[in-house]
Amino acid sequence: MYNKINLDWKLQLSYAPVTEFTTGCKRFNISSEVGIRIDEKEIEISMFFPDNSTLNREIFIFLNSMGAVKKNNKWRLERVAKSPKDFISIVRDILETPSSVLSSVWIENGVYQVEFVFSRLRLGSVSNIIIDRLGDIQSAKIEYLGPSGGYVKTLEAMSKRSQISVIEYDFQLSQELFPSLYDGIGKELLGIIKSPHETGKVFAVYFLNKEPEAGKNAIEIERGKIYETTSENLAFSELNKQLSGDEIPILMKLYSLEGGKGRFFLAYQSIFNEEMIKVIHRANLMKVGFNPVIKRIQSLKEWLETSALIE
Repeated sequence: MYNKINLDWKLQLSYAPVTEFTTGCKRFNISSEVGIRIDEKEIEISMFFPDNSTLNREIFIFLNSMGAVKKNNKWRLERVAKSPKDFISIVRDILETPSSVLSSVWIENGVYQVEFVFSRLRLGSVSNIIIDRLGDIQSAKIEYLGPSGGYVKTLEAMSKRSQISVIEYDFQLSQELFPSLYDGIGKELLGIIKSPHETGKVFAVYFLNKEPEAGKNAIEIERGKIYETTSENLAFSELNKQLSGDEIPILMKLYSLEGGKGRFFLAYQSIFNEEMIKVIHRANLMKVGFNPVIKRIQSLKEWLETSALIE
């Protein structure tokens, strides 16, 4: 049996640029979870709102003026965040710190909140990034740095802010058909994807019950317990293609491997429940031999109450 997720330190940064978009969000009291994609030059964000009577005429006008697009009874708003390169670099460097996971991003009162969880054993690396560079960036500051209370606290806070669902599904894996899923760092593990919008290789933090096998290329965080590595994952690759095409922001990606069975967990805004089933269908996972079995689709709150996966 693998160890549970144990990322015991948390950093929350806020960034408050004064733009037409953030001013409008503050004026209309718009709060939303944010899908975020980070590249070398910019941060791209996406937000979704249901198309219903709770959005008044002024908000409709604002969304239209910001380039929002209505699709499948939802408003989709995609922006390139007006962030200085230094702030993008800080976010990227913290994320690249071993054990660090981009656990949550949201906007509230026109201010972006960016949260990371990581192992206290890598606090020195995160602290160096903050000391060296954060003070030079206007409108960016630390909201919190300290004990995380467990990854579950991050998910509990997310479930209180927004309507979030979790889909959980199993795969019966064959080592002959999918050797790459077995030659990572172990045959029993729990992994959390460092950034839920990864679309290529999988960058993940893994929780094990023993040291990896000899020759495995993994960064040790805590001997016999926490490691980080990059791997190929066919199941995630196929799903990511469909998720990207449908523009569904994923807020959490976990997967486990135990007894030859893979299990995947995705958290997303509940307004995408219908689309998620279509995504799994179009990914054609059955044709490549994964044979997925959907086990749960429930609110994040319900999932946290019944799942023994995290602490």
